[in-house]
Amino acid sequence: MRANRNFELDRNWILKRKGEFISNKFSLVLNQILFQRGFEDEKSALDFLHPAYEDLKSPYKIKEVEKAIAVIKKAVENKNKIAIYGDYDVDGLTATALMVSFLEYIEANVTHYIPSRQADGYGLNKKSIDLLWQEKVDLIITVDCGTSAISEVDYALKLGLDIVVTDHHDLKEVEGKIILPNCIVINPKRNVKEPDIYSLSGVGVVFYLIRALQDSFIEILPSGKEKWFLDLVALGTICDIVPLRHDNRVLVKYGLKVLKKSRNIGLQTIIEALEINPIEINSYKIGFVIGPRLNAAGRMKEATESLALLLSKDKSESIAIVAKLNEYNLKRQEETERIVTEAKEYIKLKSLDKKQKIILLKNKSWPAGIIGIAASRLVEEYNRPVLIMEEGDKYLKGSARSIEGFNIIEALNKCSDLFLKFGGHSQAAGFKLEKNNFIALENKMLLIAESIISDEDLVPKINIDCEIEFKDIGQDLIDEIGMLEPYGSNNRKPYFVTRGSVISEINLVGANKDHLKITLDSNSGCSFTGMAFNYGSRTVLKVGDIIDIVYTLETNEWNNIRKISLYIIDLKMSK
Repeated sequence: MRANRNFELDRNWILKRKGEFISNKFSLVLNQILFQRGFEDEKSALDFLHPAYEDLKSPYKIKEVEKAIAVIKKAVENKNKIAIYGDYDVDGLTATALMVSFLEYIEANVTHYIPSRQADGYGLNKKSIDLLWQEKVDLIITVDCGTSAISEVDYALKLGLDIVVTDHHDLKEVEGKIILPNCIVINPKRNVKEPDIYSLSGVGVVFYLIRALQDSFIEILPSGKEKWFLDLVALGTICDIVPLRHDNRVLVKYGLKVLKKSRNIGLQTIIEALEINPIEINSYKIGFVIGPRLNAAGRMKEATESLALLLSKDKSESIAIVAKLNEYNLKRQEETERIVTEAKEYIKLKSLDKKQKIILLKNKSWPAGIIGIAASRLVEEYNRPVLIMEEGDKYLKGSARSIEGFNIIEALNKCSDLFLKFGGHSQAAGFKLEKNNFIALENKMLLIAESIISDEDLVPKINIDCEIEFKDIGQDLIDEIGMLEPYGSNNRKPYFVTRGSVISEINLVGANKDHLKITLDSNSGCSFTGMAFNYGSRTVLKVGDIIDIVYTLETNEWNNIRKISLYIIDLKMSK
């Protein structure tokens, strides 16, 4: 099949270093994979492959945890009204559900508040604080937000509210100085020398706080019982795309085990509705099937519906909510496609991908709830940072996504004088500014990007774990690399490269013939079939061509017969 793919635009394939032999307990292939991922001795590799719950670091390592325990314990004992102030993404929703569930379990007087993405935007705001004050709340505990809410915390304190911030977002920096709210701040980003906890998600931070609080309520929640909360922890941690290394890996590994037998009625219901076999739940199904539906409510309407599902104790209620979430998700997909199409047309019209190392876009018809997903899609397409904004009458609400090597939150920090508010991580951020500041922001970001991003950075890269031949592939290898699970950020499925395979069969498949199904033969006599998604209109390949491929290994089972296939990431003509 001939089409129009330009092989000169192929991505750079990088096999960073040839592996050393770490341990005779592993195959040569697994030794290579582990070495590529930074493991250089047997102990560290075994600790990674076999994480233990008991190895979780003490929650008391996080700064100010003892102070937070004292404040929360006093509020619980005095029956003060506690409000959990969360966020509208899956991390914020699971963090809210977790903290509320724990406080309800120990019979605290607790309520919750999730800001509206459309009306309130991210994080604490004075209007919401006023509402909680009117409802006679005594203590606000933020989850997955609050680190950059300097003025909002001061406002709450002036009203006489107590406040404890729990968060994991990057610390606010002004002229090289870290600025924190004037209250207790539980944020592992303050623990720069503690890699095991530094990258916890928002829900992970809450779980660590609960582990510390558990010591004060051990008769109500005995040691070990807290593990039943790990289904929520795994869900939020995976969906927030934090690195699945160190303690995050432990939390997700054990959280997936709990999720398979979850007692949470809402989670049971959405798993059943999506026809997922609980035994087969993995990070992919959470990140790409369950998570988007929970996120869809906050993007298309209000995230309180997803929170209601996570807190539901009624099956009928849960079924009705899941039906709504599915509808929202379909609408979200349609809106995302529209925004991405319109954005690509504008980029092409203005040749932004040829002229600029960073792309800034704004449009009145692009909803703030969708633009983050669209930005991610455009980063994948153009391999450069993208800032997309919803244009309102007075303000611009934006989402930023970045590439490896360009810390977007540091870049935004250099433009802090232009924002009304902003926050996020090295690869993703949100912000709000006045419309008349757009040109100044664009000019400043273009200069920053030009000074940091090299031409080489703009070439897409594929980091390869190991070069193998087809004869190396079998069930033993599948089982062995399975020890690397759960997969996720900083621990993806292994990428393999095999060179010199001959195409014996090639077909266009899919409703629009967008995908390639290829059968490949090797010199060793082994043959495998692979799928190359979205290559249907971009290939000049034909039967008999000799190609190199980068791929992951997949297994499919039908009638008790397990078959190994290839998920092709990229391909090139062999030299």
